[in-house]
Amino acid sequence: MTPQEKLEFTKKEMSKQVLVDNFGPFNTKKPALSLTPKEAKNVMIPKAERAKIAEAMQRQYNRTKDPRYAPTEANLRREYLYSVSPGAAADYQETE
Repeated sequence: MTPQEKLEFTKKEMSKQVLVDNFGPFNTKKPALSLTPKEAKNVMIPKAERAKIAEAMQRQYNRTKDPRYAPTEANLRREYLYSVSPGAAADYQETE
């Protein structure tokens, strides 16, 4: 990858933002790739996205009974982060 390609890739990834719930009126948008583990646990999933992800996960869970597909809050958040930026979800792990 050339330096210019790396720069463009970084700009593109940093433009993929999510809303983080700061437990008050001060929710913030942050690049998904730069989230800390604490921030990742507080990512707000848009209602429309939540419904689509939950439905798909429930279908997969019903077929496989694999706990990774159970539509828990942690799993929904992981899948949402992955849909925004695979790199943002790469290290994301949350226990409920």
